[in-house]
Amino acid sequence: GIREGRTLKAVIPGGSSTPVLTAEVAMGMTMDYDGIEKAGSMLGAGSVIIM
Repeated sequence: GIREGRTLKAVIPGGSSTPVLTAEVAMGMTMDYDGIEKAGSMLGAGSVIIM
């Protein structure tokens, strides 16, 4: 989860080579291959970067 007082800014679900998802999109998707693809990104190598 997100620490109290902090705000989710973006999620990069497959590492630095995959499209960035906005916080709004990331909060409304499932974190699986299909959910990430429908959101407009890809899982790539499975490295998840939360900003």
